[in-house]
Amino acid sequence: MGCSQTVQSEAIPTATEAPKTAPESVATPIPSEPAQSYSTEIETPTIPEGRYWIGHTGQALEIEGDASGAGKPVRYRYETEGGTQPWRSVNELQAVQEGVIYDGNNYWCLSSMAPQGQIASCSEKGWITPDGNSPN
Repeated sequence: MGCSQTVQSEAIPTATEAPKTAPESVATPIPSEPAQSYSTEIETPTIPEGRYWIGHTGQALEIEGDASGAGKPVRYRYETEGGTQPWRSVNELQAVQEGVIYDGNNYWCLSSMAPQGQIASCSEKGWITPDGNSPN
């Protein structure tokens, strides 16, 4: 009987040692947090000032100011067939890529990048012609 008690007492410390390694493996995902903040910095392209269009409509979005923060405050306003709306903070817009912004409803492309002599619409990838190709 003495032998079986010794075997049981050796099995109990082994069972208590296993949970000690579990918290160490739970703590290892923490170093990934700095990588997340690093990717956030990369995902913020600037919004250059200028006129942005949806496509072949009478609507425009005007950006005024310097997005680098070195100049005057950045602001934007919509220009529609009904007139010009008041200025708003550019913080409400999302830069998708160079020359493309998203206002929560539509993609707007920088008018200076529009294809010359072609009908095109703005998409998240930039200007798209009716044949589905990007002229840029």
